[in-house]
Amino acid sequence: MALQAYRYTFHQSVAFLDVLATLDEAITNAESIHGTERVRLDARFAEDAARGIVVIDATTEVGQTVNQLFVGLARRTFGDAAIAIERCKGDARQLKRRRSRRPPKAFAFRGPH
Repeated sequence: MALQAYRYTFHQSVAFLDVLATLDEAITNAESIHGTERVRLDARFAEDAARGIVVIDATTEVGQTVNQLFVGLARRTFGDAAIAIERCKGDARQLKRRRSRRPPKAFAFRGPH
């Protein structure tokens, strides 16, 4: 299974709590489109506050919606210069093997609360 995700790296001047609030808003908006249950099942993300990074899984339709909403909200809120966006692709089996050797705690994908 191919994994696709987007990594958002925020400038150090951006308060990470504001980034998480923006992610929460994107997830709430995605619930309006896909329904709460489907978002809870399909939305996955990870964050690393110390490095100012959010990674959002885009493998599912819900994940793609969350990414589109998040990037739009974040660009309007923080400005283009405050965000670097990188597309991440990989084989989920390879990522799972890497995780089993050394689990990256900060990047364990999780769903909305």
